[in-house]
Amino acid sequence: VRLSWQPWQWGILQREREILSVQKEILDTEASAFADRLRRAAQADWEMIQHLIDALDSDAHIARLRRIAEAAASAQLAERVITPAEYIDIRTDLHQARLALRRHRVELARARAQYLTAWGIR
Repeated sequence: VRLSWQPWQWGILQREREILSVQKEILDTEASAFADRLRRAAQADWEMIQHLIDALDSDAHIARLRRIAEAAASAQLAERVITPAEYIDIRTDLHQARLALRRHRVELARARAQYLTAWGIR
């Protein structure tokens, strides 16, 4: 019977187990931190989506009111009750309301895409 034993290998198996255990803890901690970051980012994206939906409702209401005001101003301009400059101001307000509505639609689409991308959904 031959025995092969080298003193520098004494306890190496135990040290390797300890190293693997520490590496597993590190990996578990990093996975947990990644999941937390992903959850926080998705929550922020979801809140942005909700904010933009509310803004779209508000923008649509404002645009409707501006259209009504523009129609009234058009009639007043035809009857020479208001000046062309006042009418232009009212038309500008209408165009700005429409622009805000369109801008928020685009931002909502981007926020939805970002939310889905964060979760790995195409």
